[in-house]
Amino acid sequence: MGYQEQLQQWSQVLSNESASIQQQLQHYPKGNLKIYKNGKYLQLYHETTTDNRTVRRRLPRSENQLAQKLAQKRMAQDQLEQLDLLLACLKDYLSAENQRAKSSSSQLNLVKRANKEILHMTNFEEQAFQWANMEYPANLTNPEECRIPTPGGYHVRSKSEAMIADALFSYHLAHRYECKLSLGTITYYPDFMICHPSTNRIYLWEHFGLMDDAKYRKKTMIKLEHYIASGYFPSDNLITTFEDLNHPLELKTVLREIERYFR
Repeated sequence: MGYQEQLQQWSQVLSNESASIQQQLQHYPKGNLKIYKNGKYLQLYHETTTDNRTVRRRLPRSENQLAQKLAQKRMAQDQLEQLDLLLACLKDYLSAENQRAKSSSSQLNLVKRANKEILHMTNFEEQAFQWANMEYPANLTNPEECRIPTPGGYHVRSKSEAMIADALFSYHLAHRYECKLSLGTITYYPDFMICHPSTNRIYLWEHFGLMDDAKYRKKTMIKLEHYIASGYFPSDNLITTFEDLNHPLELKTVLREIERYFR
């Protein structure tokens, strides 16, 4: 099963979860829970709106069960909002992938243009390796996790990253590992930055290796949304690979991506 099929399955799982929460919300009490601080104490209110008129009623201790139900309702609404955001990000990503599959003629034009620039490859390659050998702001978070050596002389955090690093080295592709990338107020350290040997265009390669973890999937979709918003698009200048316990990253996948983007 390819990663697109996996993402489509996860999208369906999220859609089902969203539908389930929407159904649960129909059984909660109407209105919302409001909490106000009065000196050292917190006061709970039940707020309802009818005909554009808002009514706020203080909840006594005897109605703690109602307060609990309203609090659970708020949590369910927050969870639904997060799920909808994830689904929107996932939809945008899958749409970009489908668009790439339909643009074979565009891909052919890119190949032709790359062939025309072959005369400049030597100069571009030299500039690419100069870029790769310059000092750059690297990720200093948990350096003890970088235990696996690579032919490039640096250490990476996982066997899958080592597989990618080995392949990049074998293809003589100038690259940086976990180089700082600022996207407005957000900072990421993509697994690999790669300088194209014939254009000097910078590509990002992100490997998402824990896709069977729900929290990790959520962070993944948010990161992809940030990348897209900043001009890094999957199947263009953003390379993405995925794995989970049942679908480990394979060397043939890594080599296919390199051939697709850099040959």
